[in-house]
Amino acid sequence: MFPAKLEYYRPEKLSGALELLDENPGLIVLAGGQSLIPALKHRRTTPRGLVDIGHIRELQRIERVGNKIRVGSLITYATLLNNETIASKQPVLREAASQIADPQVRNVGTLGGSLCWSDPLYDMPAVMHVLNSSMIIAGKDGERRVDAGSFFKHPFRTTLRPDEILKEVEVPVKSSSEGYAYHKFRKGSGGYSITGAASYISIGDDGAVSNCRIAVTAPPSNAYRSAKAEQWLIGKKVSAQALEQAAELAAGELKSTDPYRASWNYTNSVLTGLIVLSLKTAHQNASEAEG
Repeated sequence: MFPAKLEYYRPEKLSGALELLDENPGLIVLAGGQSLIPALKHRRTTPRGLVDIGHIRELQRIERVGNKIRVGSLITYATLLNNETIASKQPVLREAASQIADPQVRNVGTLGGSLCWSDPLYDMPAVMHVLNSSMIIAGKDGERRVDAGSFFKHPFRTTLRPDEILKEVEVPVKSSSEGYAYHKFRKGSGGYSITGAASYISIGDDGAVSNCRIAVTAPPSNAYRSAKAEQWLIGKKVSAQALEQAAELAAGELKSTDPYRASWNYTNSVLTGLIVLSLKTAHQNASEAEG
């Protein structure tokens, strides 16, 4: 199929894009297009027109500001793989990007586009949860900041309003006592997740877990954090038994699975193993950094 007839705009500045969205209801934003273009072709969405933001340079920056890294919404997965700041200061973004689809998609697909699409199959929402990231959203009246836990509302729905644009994502610089990891189990060459697990661990002076976050990619629902598993693991020394218990608690919060990809029992079993693996990797990264 072909898309329905569309208006098309290509502003050079963020202010121009916001003005178009404000004055023309029914327009939607086009970033990398890896999700939107197929949806337009199959007419799963039929907007009045597109605001192509792909040429707005202020959305294509990676900057370190103090103990935070600001990643522009138009940064591609390929850029995340090759950027020195990301590799040295927050490598879990690079680790997750390397597991997404194939080089063709990674060269075009954008971080902001995938987050705003809020597809349960996508990997970055879980990573945003464990990074405790903030979304910087631009609108006609200025900017607002939304944490990852509040940004993703439902599958294919975020807190973004029709006249707003995700400007950048703010993530922390990894400290020496912290470790992050993301592991997934994918189906087919397209790399879509059956399930995945992101973990963050901070190690205290006594060698016990002083803080942790565990987030799960589990279609058809949005990625979720497991507060129950996190609270249980804090204060404990890392052991195979402790990680297994935390993983079972987190996987036990799985409500449903995508029946076209895997059964609940299968997904739960795979997810438990992935959570253990991601926690082990995060702990190892934290221990190596300390050493």
